[in-house]
Amino acid sequence: MKNLLFTIFLLGTVLLNAQTQTVRGKVVDGETQYPLIGSMIIIKGGALTEEKGVTTDVNGYYKIENIPFGKYTLVISYTGFQTIDIPNVIVDAGKETILDIELEESTVGLGAVEITISSKDETNNQMATVSARTFNVEETKRYAGSRSDPARAASNFAGAQGADDSRNDIVVRGNTPVGVLWRVEGVDIPNPNHFAIAGTNGGSVAIINNTMLAKSDFFTGAFPAEYGNATSGVFDIKFRNGNNEKHEFTGLLGLLGTEFSAEGPFSDSSKASYLVNFRYSTFELFDFAGINIGLDAIPRFMDGSFKLNFPLKNHANISFFGMGGKSNIDIIVSNDTVRSEDLYGLSDRDQLFETNMGVVGATYKKSINKKTLFSATVAATTSEAASRHIKVLRDINYVKTDTFTITRYSVKENRISFNTDLTYKWNSKNSLKSGLSYTHYSYDMFNYEFDVAGVQTTFIDFANQAGLVRGYSQWKYKANKKLVFNIGVNAQLYTLNNSYAVEPRAGLKYKLTNKQDLSFGYGKHSQIQPTYFYFQEFENANGEVGRHNQDLGFTKSDHFVLGYNVAVNKTSRIKTEVYYQNLTNIPVYKDTATGYSMINFGSTYRFAYPPELENTGTGYNYGFEITFEKFFNKSFFLLTTLSIYDSKYKGSDDILRNTAFNSNYTGNLLVGKEWKLGKKKNKTLGIGTKITYAGGKRYTAPDSTASNSAEYLVEDLSRANEQQFKDYFRADLKVSYKVNKKKVTHEFALDIVNVAGIQNVLKKTYIPAIGTEDAQYIDEYQLGFFPIFYYKIDF
Repeated sequence: MKNLLFTIFLLGTVLLNAQTQTVRGKVVDGETQYPLIGSMIIIKGGALTEEKGVTTDVNGYYKIENIPFGKYTLVISYTGFQTIDIPNVIVDAGKETILDIELEESTVGLGAVEITISSKDETNNQMATVSARTFNVEETKRYAGSRSDPARAASNFAGAQGADDSRNDIVVRGNTPVGVLWRVEGVDIPNPNHFAIAGTNGGSVAIINNTMLAKSDFFTGAFPAEYGNATSGVFDIKFRNGNNEKHEFTGLLGLLGTEFSAEGPFSDSSKASYLVNFRYSTFELFDFAGINIGLDAIPRFMDGSFKLNFPLKNHANISFFGMGGKSNIDIIVSNDTVRSEDLYGLSDRDQLFETNMGVVGATYKKSINKKTLFSATVAATTSEAASRHIKVLRDINYVKTDTFTITRYSVKENRISFNTDLTYKWNSKNSLKSGLSYTHYSYDMFNYEFDVAGVQTTFIDFANQAGLVRGYSQWKYKANKKLVFNIGVNAQLYTLNNSYAVEPRAGLKYKLTNKQDLSFGYGKHSQIQPTYFYFQEFENANGEVGRHNQDLGFTKSDHFVLGYNVAVNKTSRIKTEVYYQNLTNIPVYKDTATGYSMINFGSTYRFAYPPELENTGTGYNYGFEITFEKFFNKSFFLLTTLSIYDSKYKGSDDILRNTAFNSNYTGNLLVGKEWKLGKKKNKTLGIGTKITYAGGKRYTAPDSTASNSAEYLVEDLSRANEQQFKDYFRADLKVSYKVNKKKVTHEFALDIVNVAGIQNVLKKTYIPAIGTEDAQYIDEYQLGFFPIFYYKIDF
């Protein structure tokens, strides 16, 4: 009988433990990354009847075991540092919850306590004062309509516009998306998207995978001196470390991709870990299986990412990271016997398009002592976009009579980058961070056009090398517990033509009360042009080939931002900002007075090859933004943003015009609610919605004579951006269902994009005359009602 009771007791204990999980991580000084030994971590809420607490060990690690599944709050404190709280820490069956935490030293003396509103207010970059917010995967994955895409999720924030269903370009405060800098693990990277047009900064599907991400930073203006070669915004992505104590796996089957992830320790005795992810196009898998999914053109892509992390002795660490992807799509119209109603491209040609992108690198960090942090990163990146267009000739009965190649291009760019940074903290009030970087570019590109006789016209045929040298230094001074300011400078030199830029930066934040603060930021920001613009060819009277634009300098933008932030309570805040940006040195036509300007580049998705340009264009943006955010609390979240702005420019004709991105206003409303279900409360039903309303996209009326001659849409630049499509409206709905089983978490989700099926115009399309049919211009529409499903398993 005793043995039976003991067996029942043992079984009950095992079952109880099967419904719990571990919360652990590391606590460090946010500036020097030095471990904070003896930090106190308290976990509360959820299924706990009383708080549980632990302290960090000699290496800064903590572990809290046997936490029941649910949502909790962590409070982290250390003598002489600001105390922070992290709400809505999710504990699930399939994976341990690992949170690495950075604390900021307090200026009010030992023993004093300063509690921040929330960890959501603390960016990774300690120098940020304005136009910055954290990007948290656990938070943003609840956003309806975001398709697990970091860029689409970030477009819900104030100052960022995402009123385009076909691409994930981030339009920041009326600027071209080309002005956004993408970084991964401290390295500037090429466009991290599949199906990316050369020189642009977006695509249809992100290569960066949410599974890989740690807390990251997103900037919309006046960003710190550490960042260069960007004029509008920065998305500074961090990869998380894999679990260094337990092997864990994730599988996902979804309409937009099928993927597998794995993470775990290299050995039981080491803190070293691995994290890998691989994804493949589900549309292509369906095609392999012979399943007709109703698409004439199958988007084919694959991508992968990894991070290997190795803690070393004496507070040093080395990590290796990488990501990359390949994509292609073939839009074939030559086999059609009637003109298609659904246009994915130009109706008179087959289009073969492919892209690839990759990054691999290593980072070494060492906390030399409690005051000094050294880091160095070396990385190699590659990117290529290539296309071939094949003209289809037809007779009066729409019967194909001939085909010939009319255009081919390929833009390859390889980079080798080296960055080094040193952070030194004199005391709790003063810290200095300085760094140097060098990026070596290797270019190989061509762009040809052919007539019906096969005669070739060359726009680019060139291979070259150049370097971008950057240096920066920034000082942060915390005068007291209310006032913080920083000043810095970034300098850049582009060796292709020895153009350079010196960029002062400054920011301050003043705490009016415990719940209110004012902030101000200024920055001069500069950026080189999309690289293939430098190599447009021309032939002089002697038959010698030259480069039109090889002497183009940096585009420049001065940012002024004033912000006000108020904490309604610990889970809600209101944030407002007003800004003004003055843009100069924008490339425009040199010898012709037109409305062309590089400020509009990226508004259409065609490969461009302008004639000779010069840096004489100007522009400006100004606006007002307000955010009300209720952080996920008591199973509910709300985010609503409104941006009102104006974006203007002058081309070589000196006429003030709207930019292509001047929609004037954008508003988002995101709401979500979750319910615990089941007797054991191990099931979660979530429902979320997103509503977006924005001004219509600007566009340029076509030049009918030139369009008929070229047989594709040619814009009348004397009327640049005078036209505007109707306002954009879209409502999305997301329903998810999560089940925690013994050591396994299942999640099912349906994300319905454009649930009301509203027809939003994407662009004007030109259809050339064929047979008895006249040439015409039609509106091409964005996504209609589009359901996206996925099933995910963590174990």
